[in-house]
Amino acid sequence: MRTGRPGPCHLDIPYDLYIKKADVEIPEPEEWSMPINWRTQASPEAIEKALDMLVKSPRPLILAGGGVVVSGATEELKALAAYLGIPVYSTLMGKGVMSESEELYLGVAGCWGHYPAAEAARNADVILAIGARFADLHAASWLPGYAYNIPPTKLIHVDIDPSEIGRNYPVALGIVADAKCFIRQMLEVAKAKGVKCNSKAWLDEVYSYKTEWRNFVTPYEKNEEVPLDPRRVLLDMRKCAPDDTILVADVGNNQAWAEQYWDTPRPKTHLSAGGFAAMGFGVCGVLGAKLARPESPCVCLCSDGGFIMMPHVVATAVEYDLPAVWVILNNYTIGCIRDLQRFYLDGREIGTSFKKAKTGELWNPDFAKMAESMGGRGVRIEKPQDFASAFEEAIKSGVPTVLDVIINRDTPVPITTTWQMPPIPPAEPTFGKRKVRKP
Repeated sequence: MRTGRPGPCHLDIPYDLYIKKADVEIPEPEEWSMPINWRTQASPEAIEKALDMLVKSPRPLILAGGGVVVSGATEELKALAAYLGIPVYSTLMGKGVMSESEELYLGVAGCWGHYPAAEAARNADVILAIGARFADLHAASWLPGYAYNIPPTKLIHVDIDPSEIGRNYPVALGIVADAKCFIRQMLEVAKAKGVKCNSKAWLDEVYSYKTEWRNFVTPYEKNEEVPLDPRRVLLDMRKCAPDDTILVADVGNNQAWAEQYWDTPRPKTHLSAGGFAAMGFGVCGVLGAKLARPESPCVCLCSDGGFIMMPHVVATAVEYDLPAVWVILNNYTIGCIRDLQRFYLDGREIGTSFKKAKTGELWNPDFAKMAESMGGRGVRIEKPQDFASAFEEAIKSGVPTVLDVIINRDTPVPITTTWQMPPIPPAEPTFGKRKVRKP
């Protein structure tokens, strides 16, 4: 759990051991685990070669994955990017490595990521990827020209797990190392040599991408449509929430909207399900966040479909006095699947909208009253001007609170790359466009 590539570990303890007695000593975990030095350094030769490739490239780019967050290397990453003058983007698991307000940060790349990150990744000559898996949603199902052009883009892949290097893309240079150690080493060598990237033209180009995206997003801040636009909801949440607020995104369109419209000013304040992406994860996971960091507001962003899988968690929150907040983007549907059905099947859908069988009327339980029945607070919100004050009050109330927000069920999530489910053809980006570069 603690060494190498840290992660969850299943411990299977036979039942009979629970009822046996023995004289045992239980050492303090830090006394025996902290002396283990699992941080793997890169070889000096590898550092030199990687640095040389970056500074000679007219369009260098740094990709920060979840490994940078796990390694605690966010400050080192910012220092390296600032010194070399290289723009940074991230995977969804790496969201929070840099604040969206940082000039050099381009956002998250992926099917539902930020346009500046996607466009930069398509056009880069060299990408230094640190602690990233190049999973299918991030890499647009590995189809050329949507997220990446590797090759001709040269990939320097750094990971503590050797099996990840070169698994999804060929590498120009693969380095087995801990993210924090590697970044520190590269910064030391760069400063010792006095080398930096001469990439003003490249920076001007990526800043133009950021301007295009900002001009697209900003108008939603004042969208007065009813039912509510989920993008307006996310932007209002960000304005009201303190910087240390932990957002736990459940699975579905809410996850994609959070990826695009929730700025993350501090590391480890955006938690999102990767891998198997199980619905209901965030609904329960927000209590874990509150237990780990009780001084910070902890908010779950979920859908009506995800919440109804785990609604009893409100009772648990009341029982243990854990004042979490659940923002339910209620569109009477399993929205992500409904959108895929309608997109690929000529507007048809089956089994994804919540409606009464006899009348066809859209229907859901009253989630606000459900929360109240379990001892929490519940507020139903149907007008955009009512949301911000209700959200702010929920954070300050000190009581587990459910905000049932009725949103427009047909608001699309902008696709900035693609995601294919063979044999269905890939969808084209709705913001930006595919660009295939030949070797």
